[in-house]
Amino acid sequence: MKGRKLSLTQKLMFIGGAIVLAVVVAIGGVSIWKSMQSLIGLSKTNSQQQSEQMAAMVRMVMEEEVGKAKAIAAMGPVVQAARQVAAQGASGAHDAIAQANEALRAIIGVAGEQYEGIFLSDASGTLFGGVLHDGNTKLYPGVQIKDRAYFKRAKEAGRPVIGQVIVSKISKEPVAVISVPLKNEKGQFLGIVGVTLKVGFLAETVSQTKVGTAGYAYMTDKEGTIIAHPDKKLILKLNLHKVPGLEPLAAAMDSGKSGVVEYRFRGADKISGYAPVGINGWMVGATQTKSEFLGPVRAMAWQVGAVSVVAVLLTLLAFFVFSRNMTRPIMVATEGLSDGADQVAEASTQVSSASQQLAEGASEQAASLEETSSALEEMASMTRQNADNAQQADSIVKASSGDISEAQRSMQALTQSMQEISQASTETQKIIKTIDEIAFQTNLLALNAAVEAARAGEAGTGFAVVADEVRNLAMRSAEAARNTAELIEATVKKVSGGESILKDANQAFQKVAEGASKIGELVSEIAAASGEQAEGISQVNRAVSEMDQVLQRNASTTEETASAAEELNAQAQQMRQYVRALADLVGLKAHGRKGEKRKAASGPSTERDVPVPSLKAPSKSKKGNGARPPAVSQKEPAQVSPEELIPFDDDFSEF
Repeated sequence: MKGRKLSLTQKLMFIGGAIVLAVVVAIGGVSIWKSMQSLIGLSKTNSQQQSEQMAAMVRMVMEEEVGKAKAIAAMGPVVQAARQVAAQGASGAHDAIAQANEALRAIIGVAGEQYEGIFLSDASGTLFGGVLHDGNTKLYPGVQIKDRAYFKRAKEAGRPVIGQVIVSKISKEPVAVISVPLKNEKGQFLGIVGVTLKVGFLAETVSQTKVGTAGYAYMTDKEGTIIAHPDKKLILKLNLHKVPGLEPLAAAMDSGKSGVVEYRFRGADKISGYAPVGINGWMVGATQTKSEFLGPVRAMAWQVGAVSVVAVLLTLLAFFVFSRNMTRPIMVATEGLSDGADQVAEASTQVSSASQQLAEGASEQAASLEETSSALEEMASMTRQNADNAQQADSIVKASSGDISEAQRSMQALTQSMQEISQASTETQKIIKTIDEIAFQTNLLALNAAVEAARAGEAGTGFAVVADEVRNLAMRSAEAARNTAELIEATVKKVSGGESILKDANQAFQKVAEGASKIGELVSEIAAASGEQAEGISQVNRAVSEMDQVLQRNASTTEETASAAEELNAQAQQMRQYVRALADLVGLKAHGRKGEKRKAASGPSTERDVPVPSLKAPSKSKKGNGARPPAVSQKEPAQVSPEELIPFDDDFSEF
């Protein structure tokens, strides 16, 4: 159940069971892991050894067949037929070829189904003799093998070679040709003896080799194509490189070395040992599924699980018996402590009730005195504020009077400046008029000069141009002088208007200065009256202070009593917490009947320790006779209850 606490018995059983389970699981896990690693290592070693043994066996068998092929090539009829064909051609060596065929037929009869056939070729790669496993000698003569790899290799190497596994065109079965070169006394190449060996016997030999219970062996060529497998349908049709999931196996076997590889194929984890045969890049592999050789590990895991369950059950039983015997005395002690805590709580309740009655009386007196003191404080504060404001207003009015006087002087100076500007404008008009007259005279002189230049003819042309320019300048000067005169005239008019406005403003400032002087006198009178009023309130406040000293002594006595009750209640509450913790530890329900009855009688309360508020009297004003001791602060004395003044926790529902 959510939020439920465990008992001591349950805790011991849980811890003991967890420890035993952890130990058993750890030991079992380590044992299983080591066993699994040992089995995997052993299986890898076995797979590699089996693959190496099979590779050695295949190599030995093929070397034995090569020896047989060399013996056939050394037979007298075969050598004689090869020499006569080289000397006289196939048509000239008919008898020798017939004798060689007879000798090969006898060998085929002894070998049985192991050989598909034995054939003879000349140096050009044309067959001139040969016998099939059924004794037929007519199929081979005339067949061309000069392009066959086994013929080229035997001719170039000059020693026996084994060809790659291919599908025979005669029997449609996988075969490998063992080629032995034929030479004369001088070592010249005369042709080859070819023994077509059926590799089906290799597949049977490999497939009969068991790897574990369901494992098997197989063999591939250098291209990764299967040449021996328990499933004959896969021979020469399955290539490891082209099957998804077999890439790790194909890459390992391409190395040409022996080893072990792990891979996952069709949802199963497998291991495969591999080893080179040493012939044509052939590789032998031995594969096995991991689940097969890890079967004992799974059985061990089940055994470890069963042992773990039994060990945990036995441990739980032992801890249950042990904890029951140990917790009985603790439960008895817990019940005794619970009864003692209830008795202490009852005593603290009685003391608290008496303290509450004393606190009620002190609280009511303190509330009344506080209201009176608060009203006096507000009156004193307002009176002081009025006096301060009046003084500030008086200072501001005096400062304003000085500013207004300064403004009057500035206005008078500004008026005089405007008059001087007007006079200067008049003088400037005269100067502009003089400039205009000079421009007019210059224009006349330029006109006369132009007339004289016209009379002079060509000699006065240059002088005429100069006179014309002088006349233009005189006209521009006259026009500028007229514009300037108009602007100065307009400025003079505006200065005159401004002078009139300044006179009106100066008169207004004089009236403002007179009003400010009257306001200053009124504000001074208000400030004096406010000071006298503040002094009277201070005397009343001193009388209230004397009353507060008497009330403070009563409040101090009440506070000491309430503190004693609070301390007793805190000790009872702390004892309950200790008993509750001990009861939770042993799994005991510590709800006592007395606590329940007390809860019903006194009502709900919090279980945390609530401090008793101190009783403080209202503080004196700054103009009082000194510092005052703290007093009760109650804004609504009619609503004060004993629980608010001296809170006492009496809720035992959780104990």
